[in-house]
Amino acid sequence: MESFFMFLARSLAAAVNRRLGVALCALAAGLAGCGGNSSRSEAYVPDRMVTFGDELSTITTTGAPSSQNGLKYSINAIASSGTTTDCSLAPVWPQVVAQYLGMVYAECNPSNVTPTAFMRASAGETVATVVAKMEAYRVDPANGVSPKTLVTVMAGQNDVIQAMEDYKAGSASAADIRARMTTLGTQLGDAINAMAAQGNGARVLFALLPRISTSPYARDSRFTDADRQMLQQLVDGDTSTDYGGFNGALRLRVTNNGRWAAMIVTEVYFSPYITRDISATGLTNNSDAACLSSAPVPTCTTNTLVSGAASSTTTYLWANDRLMTPLGHSAIGNEGSRQIRQGAF
Repeated sequence: MESFFMFLARSLAAAVNRRLGVALCALAAGLAGCGGNSSRSEAYVPDRMVTFGDELSTITTTGAPSSQNGLKYSINAIASSGTTTDCSLAPVWPQVVAQYLGMVYAECNPSNVTPTAFMRASAGETVATVVAKMEAYRVDPANGVSPKTLVTVMAGQNDVIQAMEDYKAGSASAADIRARMTTLGTQLGDAINAMAAQGNGARVLFALLPRISTSPYARDSRFTDADRQMLQQLVDGDTSTDYGGFNGALRLRVTNNGRWAAMIVTEVYFSPYITRDISATGLTNNSDAACLSSAPVPTCTTNTLVSGAASSTTTYLWANDRLMTPLGHSAIGNEGSRQIRQGAF
């Protein structure tokens, strides 16, 4: 008969082996679930895509059929016919992701196929309005939010600019606007977490804000170097004081595990275009607006650019004083597509 000590030893060995097996399974599978039916090697294929945000994400229309005139708050490309815009060209960043997935937005549907991507972003949105739209969409049972729903989110730049304007006008202190950015980043993070519902809701691809402190808006003569530094801190924080800014608060709040939420660190893919030496990027200008003031976004096209922009969507970084050209959108959208391709979700 087995002694108590032999039984104890055998039980301990079995327990160790079980724990070791789990550890090895996790190591081999990465973030994939062990013993389940899914694997990170399986490509994520959503059945629909929904976009929330502001001018940095939206495709808009002017009353004509949306399949013909989806316009972006950037530089719109002219069709090969040379008479109208082609909304499938020069895409905004979530449109880059949609095109990678083979999806078409209802707002840009030149082939009149059944759309599988839907635009809920619009110009002038703030974090408050974006959060409200996300929550309304999430709780509406008609939408049937599920892991097959891919949600993209980018918001907060309008709030950053408004905070900076309040600071310049003397209606808010530096401490006030810093605290505002922390609150707003946290609120957007909460909305993303709610949408993802710990894997039971949608899959969410969210992008941090770009460095607007290098934009034509920030280069205006009414701003001092200290103002530009403040503008940068509102976005990306101040490491000397452990202040994280909007982006820091957002990334800390979101449960970003790459399984049901994935983050695009916009600055990483934007930074090559804001250095002094841009010779390797194809850019000719990273400090001025490409669109003529007589053709503001979203009516700006490759036919209405300043002479230095050479009728191109990729030689200037900024379309107007605060919004990027298709080059910046491509950098962000390509990173989002890469994350999906390499195993996010």
